[in-house]
Amino acid sequence: MNQIHEMLASIIGVSPDARSGPQPAGELRRIALDNGLASSALGWSPTTGLEDGLRETVAYLNTRYERRSA
Repeated sequence: MNQIHEMLASIIGVSPDARSGPQPAGELRRIALDNGLASSALGWSPTTGLEDGLRETVAYLNTRYERRSA
């Protein structure tokens, strides 16, 4: 999560000032993501890297926000 936070902070141009505190009750301690099942069952593989995907998502959201506020 810290890596994603740092990537997003860099993309949107803010300081990556991550803060953490006590873990809320019921919060997951660890998340492991694996696209192996989608790959084997569907023949799917990602075509966009994480950072590029984040950039595209931020650009899309910026255009949506600009249209709504105009």
